[in-house]
Amino acid sequence: MLYYYYYRLIFYFLILFINKTLSTTERYAHRRGGVTLGGLFPVHEYGNPREPCGAISEFRGIQRLEAMLFAIEQINNDKQLLPGIELGALIFDTCSDDNYALEQSLQFVRSRLASGTCICINTSTPESFHNDNIFGVVGATLSSVSVHVANLLRLFQLPQISYASTTPKLSEPSFDYFARTVPSDSNQARAIVDILQSLNFTYVNAIYSHGDYGEGGFREFKRLLKSSTNIDEEINLHKKRQQRICIADEQRLKRDASVYDTKIILETMLERIKSEAQARVYVLFVTKEDARKLLQAIKLFNGTHRPVLIASDAWGKESSVVINGETDEIAVGALTLELVSIQPFNFDRYFNALKPDIIHGQKNINYHDKDKKSISSRNPWFNEFWENRFGCNLTSSSICANHQLNETNWDSKLQFIVDATYVFAQALHSYLNCTSSICSNIFLNHINGTKLFQLILEKTFSSELFPINRHMSNRFCNNQ
Repeated sequence: MLYYYYYRLIFYFLILFINKTLSTTERYAHRRGGVTLGGLFPVHEYGNPREPCGAISEFRGIQRLEAMLFAIEQINNDKQLLPGIELGALIFDTCSDDNYALEQSLQFVRSRLASGTCICINTSTPESFHNDNIFGVVGATLSSVSVHVANLLRLFQLPQISYASTTPKLSEPSFDYFARTVPSDSNQARAIVDILQSLNFTYVNAIYSHGDYGEGGFREFKRLLKSSTNIDEEINLHKKRQQRICIADEQRLKRDASVYDTKIILETMLERIKSEAQARVYVLFVTKEDARKLLQAIKLFNGTHRPVLIASDAWGKESSVVINGETDEIAVGALTLELVSIQPFNFDRYFNALKPDIIHGQKNINYHDKDKKSISSRNPWFNEFWENRFGCNLTSSSICANHQLNETNWDSKLQFIVDATYVFAQALHSYLNCTSSICSNIFLNHINGTKLFQLILEKTFSSELFPINRHMSNRFCNNQ
């Protein structure tokens, strides 16, 4: 307990004395409300050590961010959920970088501890988000990012719900303010073992990414192989011989590994397993970026090495993993896992009606806005996405804004983002003793994170929303 207060005190002084303030180059999505929900999304892909933010990410970034804003609009339009209370949002880009995401997350804590710090966005009227009443955070995507952020937020009793982080590590008791709307990697590791057994694969190679996602998933995979062998021994020795799965070789991909680095790893594995003709199966617990590099590295073998690939949900149905015309042939026959999910109702209409703001250059118009005016600072990355999507420049081209979104491919985690947002709203509804027509505002400015988190874990939802708990259990499907 003393360590808890010691570390909280350190963070308190760190936050208060940080001279750094948000500038126009550090963007964020902000929707004003009586109470505010934080959000963390990889709007940009990971860049490099010198520049943490890389290319804009449409599926994991823009679509996921808009799914949270969509859910908030739905909640605010529901007269029986948090009646009389406007739910706001403060959303930051993680750039899929642990340290960068932690730096951004400090703003959530600052908003609870400080007030009155004003900032300007371009030439707009100064506004402050530091007095926003942040009561929880939706995010993050990468397990390693969620681990870092959870260790910070727990010191200030800020509940966090992730829509994509699956490492078993986050189920440990020390992450006592963390929950998720997706299951632990224990579930998909079990699914991969079942696939291997059903296909009678007895020798496999394993490649996993650096970080909590890859290392945690692979560790659980190895544990299940060992435990399943022990169970088989108790049941039937002949069955054991049929189903026992051995790992011929295992390799971890270092962070920032190049395609050439990945090819060297594959060559090393091939040299080690050349006596095992059956060891053509590769189990992959890798990030989307590493999966893309693996496909490119395999292509460099010019057809002399064609492994069978079985990949976890980070690849899943991500079309961006496969580079059209370059690695699509390599990916043919791969088995990837994906959580069973449904498309949030009306989200396609919502997203495809979005337009860039060519006047202010940062905001986008939403079809919910009655007068078709943009919401202040709503999504400062939307114009960048728009220009990237249509290959035009909103500043120099008068017809760039005339394009129309007609998206039919959707990120697979959108439902879980909507779920997480609704979980917070309904837990807050209970916390404030709301009826169908009124909420008690007595506790609105003094939300107890511990009590709120207990309500989060107790919630059960109908319709498209699944029950939530700290471990979650859900179904996986195969993609082939």
